[in-house]
Amino acid sequence: MGITCGHMELQSSLDIYNGRPAYHIVMTARNSDFFNRIHKVDGRIDSWIDAESETTVAYQSLIEEKGEVSSKSYTVSSAAGTVVAVENGTTEKILFEPNTPVLDPLAYLLRLQVQAREPGASVALTLLTGDGAVETIAHVGEVDRRRTSSGPRDLLEVRPMPADGEMFSRKGEVTLWIDPGDGGRLYTVDFKLPFGHLKAHLD
Repeated sequence: MGITCGHMELQSSLDIYNGRPAYHIVMTARNSDFFNRIHKVDGRIDSWIDAESETTVAYQSLIEEKGEVSSKSYTVSSAAGTVVAVENGTTEKILFEPNTPVLDPLAYLLRLQVQAREPGASVALTLLTGDGAVETIAHVGEVDRRRTSSGPRDLLEVRPMPADGEMFSRKGEVTLWIDPGDGGRLYTVDFKLPFGHLKAHLD
């Protein structure tokens, strides 16, 4: 039986960033009132993706957990292969192969929505993490009838993982459920954890 532990909102728009057209993605998340009494979590993540090169140019997150605030910001230069990462006031430079389109986690979801449309296909993308750029392969499964906030729909199962075949975490994995016939709309993000599943259903 599922328990609603919080709410997440995901929005996107076409803006201007540093004088160039960029997709701006915003994710906000908060616990339900009940879970806030146990472990309060509120957060906002902003991502800007250059519309022409389709690579992340900036990423910011501000998370409050149990009264403590954590902040991150990435400024990305794909041409130079550098990320200036500022985490809780500490600055670090992360290097990757120059001219490689890299995607922060929110941008990664956006690109999978666009590219993961064919059953049995594989999509290669580079995910930007705090440890650098990680080559990934997302495998597209078959169409399955799934419950969504809009009623039952035929969705594609998409499972991303690093290109070396290892899962993102030894203790869990993530699965996306995407409607290939509805503009690649993302309906569900399912995190498989040691104690069960944490599912985000998008309205």
